[in-house]
Amino acid sequence: PRGHKRFLEALFVTFVITSFNFWVVILLSEGPYMLEELPDDIAIFWRTGTKAMKQLFHGQEDFDLRYLFLFAVMNFIFTCWNYGVGVPSGL
Repeated sequence: PRGHKRFLEALFVTFVITSFNFWVVILLSEGPYMLEELPDDIAIFWRTGTKAMKQLFHGQEDFDLRYLFLFAVMNFIFTCWNYGVGVPSGL
């Protein structure tokens, strides 16, 4: 795609990824929380990629394996989809 189609494709991908990361936390959490109050295994969905990876590899928290699996699978899928979009990504 070129022109407006490429721009709309990038907006659509951004919308889907952002919506998923928002709704997964809403659906998995047991009540209304502030970001600072979220359990660490759910909060990784709302953190930036760098902060989430730092927490996963260097944090001392115990994570629920179901949430870790969901986080890993969805990050892999979204990363592949994102880099397939025809916009410059700086890589």
